[in-house]
Amino acid sequence: MKRYLAYSVFVLFMCFPILGCRSSVPTGLSEADKAAIRKNTEAVVAISNAAPNDYDAYVRADYTEDAIVLPPNMPAVQGWEAIKDYIAKQSQSLHFEVNILEIDGRGDLAYVRGTYSFTYKAPDGSGPATDIGKYIEIWRKQSDGSWKVIRDIFSSDQSNAGGFPSAPAKPKT
Repeated sequence: MKRYLAYSVFVLFMCFPILGCRSSVPTGLSEADKAAIRKNTEAVVAISNAAPNDYDAYVRADYTEDAIVLPPNMPAVQGWEAIKDYIAKQSQSLHFEVNILEIDGRGDLAYVRGTYSFTYKAPDGSGPATDIGKYIEIWRKQSDGSWKVIRDIFSSDQSNAGGFPSAPAKPKT
């Protein structure tokens, strides 16, 4: 009987820390965190739609310094300068829209899934053309409480698009 009581007490003391840890497991993102991500997305879209295009402001507002963009049919692009150069070489943004379909995450990490529509003029002056597609971003909460993208992957829904936006989908009429 003493052995059973000692075993029961041991099990109880072992379970309390485990049960206590369960309550500290991060839950889904707060509404405030989701709102902050939406607000940052809106600010970045506004920067993209302003003339003239300020690629430096766009990149610094959206991405962490070591972020990685994974464009279709191209190698990964890492860091502010490389991302800025990539965007500037691809096209001149005429109109950019995003539709956030889903935001979720845990702790200081979040993901965003959505769709985009991008009207642009290619570096050779052709266009305007529009690309429509989807994206997934991974966001990390920064030490100042803001949220920034650490990974960004996107792809066109256009069957003839060979890359972003190097193969224009359809001319805008």
